[in-house]
Amino acid sequence: MKKIICFVSILSLTFMLSSCASAPKAWLTDEELCEKKNYQKCHDLGMNSFNEKDFCKAADFYEKACNGGFMESCTLLGDSHANGDCGKQDNCKAVGFYEKACNGGNMLGCSYLGDSYENGWCVTKDLDRAMELYKRACEEGGVNCKKLR
Repeated sequence: MKKIICFVSILSLTFMLSSCASAPKAWLTDEELCEKKNYQKCHDLGMNSFNEKDFCKAADFYEKACNGGFMESCTLLGDSHANGDCGKQDNCKAVGFYEKACNGGNMLGCSYLGDSYENGWCVTKDLDRAMELYKRACEEGGVNCKKLR
């Protein structure tokens, strides 16, 4: 009887250990989640990369998140192009990302797009359009209201 109990115990233990080895991972890395279209994770990875001064990597993550509809990343990607964080400064690309962010409801993007119109950065200088964008950013998001004074 003891031999049977011992054999069953060993067999059960062997089965449990073999099933653990073949079991799927219980969690994914942030990079894997980003690749699986978790755009919040892509954005977070971009923020982390930026804080670590890896601006090109940050821009790559922001672009994934932006393309996935995460509008805050569009604004930050615009900043990256405006500042030349990952190579050549490109105000035209920046304006495109600010516009996408603004159209997607990111009010900081609207404010930065307003700056572009106010200063004529890759768009025709248009103070009326700038004020419209500042007003929207302030009224809908409480962003940069000082521009309206």
